[in-house]
Amino acid sequence: MRNALPSVAAVSALLLAATLGAGLPVTGTLAAAPAPRAESGLPFDAAVAAAVRDAFDGTAVQVELTRVDVVGAHPAQRELLAHGRIAVAGSGWIPVEVAALYDVASATASAQRISLPGADAPRAADGALADGLAEEAARRLRDEFAGQPATLQLSGVRAASVADGLLVLDATGRADFGGEGVAAAAVHALYDARNGRWLRVDYQLGDDGLGDPVAGL
Repeated sequence: MRNALPSVAAVSALLLAATLGAGLPVTGTLAAAPAPRAESGLPFDAAVAAAVRDAFDGTAVQVELTRVDVVGAHPAQRELLAHGRIAVAGSGWIPVEVAALYDVASATASAQRISLPGADAPRAADGALADGLAEEAARRLRDEFAGQPATLQLSGVRAASVADGLLVLDATGRADFGGEGVAAAAVHALYDARNGRWLRVDYQLGDDGLGDPVAGL
């Protein structure tokens, strides 16, 4: 018995599959490392913008990103560095740089550092503002380390204007956990002088390996 000839439809399907598969890497080989923004199919811009808005919980924030680079690629995550501008609590536009981690499975990002490079030259913060920063940072520290006798001592509090009464504050100091030990601390905050609100307060324990506190918001 002769084997039946394949139909025209079957041949067309095989040719189409071969054409689509031609651009895919061969199974078992490693594809080339992606260049920045090479993975255009992943919604990096939207994910980073959402992460920035989430970082200012309860505050109206507008985000416009002009560039998002992939600076590190891992199976489950991408390390991103984004540039653009933000408007916070009705302010004018402020230049922003964001370091973020993108989770591939959930297609979401978390902001690891938010920097506002357009701030004026920093100056020493007045006593009331410095005390307010220390009190707010210590409160957040105690909330995170509940049940431990955590205290925070700050020094060298500096303030810089960014836009419309918004101030960026930076300080260094140490966090004391009683018998648990002491850690170097860097505190970064965004303060709305128009209404006395802390829009964002963040702290970092330890250092960047060079002896200097890690900067950013």
